[in-house]
Amino acid sequence: PGSSLYHWLMWPPVMPDFSTEPAIQDLQSLAIHYAEVHPDKISNWRKQARFRAILPDLSVGLNRDASELWHWDTGPSPHVLTRGQEVNDWDVSVSWDLADLIWSSDQTSIDSRSKLMVELREDVLNQVTRIYFERRRLQYELVRVSDEWQKFDTDLKIQELTALLDGFTGGKFSASIKNNKP
Repeated sequence: PGSSLYHWLMWPPVMPDFSTEPAIQDLQSLAIHYAEVHPDKISNWRKQARFRAILPDLSVGLNRDASELWHWDTGPSPHVLTRGQEVNDWDVSVSWDLADLIWSSDQTSIDSRSKLMVELREDVLNQVTRIYFERRRLQYELVRVSDEWQKFDTDLKIQELTALLDGFTGGKFSASIKNNKP
């Protein structure tokens, strides 16, 4: 590789056309969206927990007493079974836990879930980035390879990595390539 003949044979380098493919930042954004691990999700959880503390707990109850529905008439005909009225008791209660306005018990759950989500997001980003650039290396290699079997093998590896990226983005990686083709 250090000889001038090598540089002469490889210069100018043949470059694949990546203009129809999404940039790494776009791909990472697609993967974060698809995996539902966007940082805004944690912020929304925290806002919802604060809003939840403002809202009261509402309880509605119904007590139906049918024990007095049928009774013996105590009037002029004491031996007659008569139908009385159903007794329905309704109750509604509202309560607030004022401590939740300062520190909600939901915060502990949100903190542990957000830690797991950050770890998952990092894993997704690491995998997507690694696969993206491995695919890119193979695309450069495909341009330089002259052996047909090696071209076939390299192309197959590119297809495999494309399928993995589609798995991380719900198929949007390939769709964005198709939409950008002239």
